Amino acid sequence: MGGEQQRQAKSATGEPATQRGSSATRFDPPGPAPATEPLPDSVAAALWAGIRAETVGAKETVGKRLKALPVLARMGIVWGMALVIASIVALIMGFRPEVQGAAAVRYALGMTGLVVLAGTLFYASLRGLHRPAMGKVAWFGIGLALVLPAVLAAWPSLWTGSVEAAHLETGYGCTVLGLVTGAVVSLTAFALQRSTSPAPFRVLSALAGGGVIAFGLLELHCPSRDPAHLVLGHASVVLALVGLGWAGAAMWRAR
Repeated sequence: MGGEQQRQAKSATGEPATQRGSSATRFDPPGPAPATEPLPDSVAAALWAGIRAETVGAKETVGKRLKALPVLARMGIVWGMALVIASIVALIMGFRPEVQGAAAVRYALGMTGLVVLAGTLFYASLRGLHRPAMGKVAWFGIGLALVLPAVLAAWPSLWTGSVEAAHLETGYGCTVLGLVTGAVVSLTAFALQRSTSPAPFRVLSALAGGGVIAFGLLELHCPSRDPAHLVLGHASVVLALVGLGWAGAAMWRAR
């Protein structure tokens, strides 16, 4: 039966079955395999020591433990930092005296939208690498973070304020405060990234989220109701942080 099967296979394909299925005929490289010399014992020991130090022998640091936390726990750390900064700002500068009654309702609605936006950006930034990336959601959120604060700042009669504080010089003080607070929150989110070289949308999402938090803090304490001050001195913080992050990422890729 073996000879008959071979003849049938040869008649069907035009070549013997043994040649058609032989891996030696079709896949083996011609000539003898190149000879390789074993690594010296000292080199092999050094390589093994390096691998062991980076894997099973790696030291557990606080940073590594924090990065190993679930995404919601790491987001809680970021929000905790934001609350600490908000408390410091409130103790030093206080809140708008006009935040009461109908104005308080408007403020609550505006702040809720900012918190949801910042939370979405932080989640997209800190989401685990083993899960599908939220690139599209992140880029949409970044674009919204660049536009929404400016729209809220320029909205007529949305923010109340004292007439005396309608024009607060050039607004540099608020801008500096916003950049510092936003940078601290953003760096906290960036420090909790699990990747040593995170994707650009993760970096910019952290910066945009920090900028949105900073804008909300400025709106809560600054007594100005001048749209020019609110746009140039407050909303510009988000654009500045995202712009700096974009420039930094471009310089990093161009190295």
